[in-house]
Amino acid sequence: MAQIIEGMESILTYIVEIGIVLLELFGVCVLLFTAVKSFLPSLRASRSPSNSRWAARSSEPFSRGSGQSLSFSARSFSFAAF
Repeated sequence: MAQIIEGMESILTYIVEIGIVLLELFGVCVLLFTAVKSFLPSLRASRSPSNSRWAARSSEPFSRGSGQSLSFSARSFSFAAF
């Protein structure tokens, strides 16, 4: 009887370990899918001719909604030290 219980315990242990590995692999697949899904649109946008890094950048500001505007430009970008 003890051997049967030990055998069933080892089978149950193997099933649980396989289940954990499968769930971990599923989590990794979800993370990879999310990363690729968020990266592809930016890759497509950077490959279009209008957004080439050699093309002239627009200096039109982004609207902030309250009449104010923010301008982003590579030439005027600087870090504040303090």
